[in-house]
Amino acid sequence: MNAPSSPLTLLFLPCSATKNSPLHAVFPAPGRALLTVLSRSAEALREGRQELADCVDWQSPEFAALDYYDGALYQVPGLRAAVGAAMRSGGVDVVILSGGYGAVYADEPIHRYEEKMDFAYWKIRGLPAVLEECIELSGARTVYGFLARTTAYARILRAVNWAELRRRNRLAEAGLFYLEFPGREGAQSKVPPAIGGAVVEFIAAGFDRPRLLAKDYEGYRFAYEELGA
Repeated sequence: MNAPSSPLTLLFLPCSATKNSPLHAVFPAPGRALLTVLSRSAEALREGRQELADCVDWQSPEFAALDYYDGALYQVPGLRAAVGAAMRSGGVDVVILSGGYGAVYADEPIHRYEEKMDFAYWKIRGLPAVLEECIELSGARTVYGFLARTTAYARILRAVNWAELRRRNRLAEAGLFYLEFPGREGAQSKVPPAIGGAVVEFIAAGFDRPRLLAKDYEGYRFAYEELGA
């Protein structure tokens, strides 16, 4: 599968520690590989992955990232179907930020691995530049991250040179959606499923930002941070 010709919207999601073989795969056929479409930043991503090779179970079966990740975010009813349908429509592309792989397309085959997202590691190894090239290749005019605000995933996304992307690629909008959740107690049980639900809602509502920000998620609301502002 080739890189999308010109999706209107690119979404960034976090990976999950839990990975399980899918019963019904959204992407049963081999999908894209980010390394095969990158040019100027491919070597940085390859080296970053190679240094973490020991965290990967190379004997495990390969499945598309969207199918393999099985944490609370990915267990939200309708999440995989909504993302898969949106990607097949050609109007959306989805990249998942990964502790072991750096970044992967949602339909990219991966092995099982155990590695948390390390901001310092991946920043030094050029992951922000990888994401910049990924955004350019997508042709997206709007880019959104659905990530917990204080995580390494969000910090990596903030490290992207958004000003340069706007100048070169005429981005109309780039932002981060995050759940306004006070403190850390209970965050692990509340935040991931809320993010998954917000992704489903956002796609279903045709990327209606005010509607998403007005919706109640068990007493909490999403906030929006303009990236590079």
